[in-house]
Amino acid sequence: MKSWREKYLIPLLILGLVAAFLFDDGVVTVNSDEEPVAVENEAAPLTEVVQSPAAVEVGATFASHDALLTTQQFAGFVRIGSFGEHWPATVTEVIDGKDTISFVRANGTPHEYRGFDGYRLQVVRLRTAQGEETLMVFRSLSKE
Repeated sequence: MKSWREKYLIPLLILGLVAAFLFDDGVVTVNSDEEPVAVENEAAPLTEVVQSPAAVEVGATFASHDALLTTQQFAGFVRIGSFGEHWPATVTEVIDGKDTISFVRANGTPHEYRGFDGYRLQVVRLRTAQGEETLMVFRSLSKE
């Protein structure tokens, strides 16, 4: 038998979100010592993808595979390959390329990703405190 939370919690959350969207007037009021200011909410179109030059930086630490994927997806990248699953890990190198990208794993194995004409490519190399390597290869969502 389901409890009332299991039966009603998700529908109530969905109803709350729908109500929030219906009653949103698109105006934000900022309170300060001066006069309140109204600013129109002008969001970018949802179809536009804004890509940053580097999604992650050397020195950034990620607790999990999903944390890195989320960061890269937000920056306009999708994963096309990975080597190793060692977490938490810190970014030690970011390799950028276009159309093709090559790198050598810590064990000496060379890799090359070809056939991505028009796409930006990125390899993110991470290491754990114990020295274990994780590599993830990404391409941009769209061609440039």
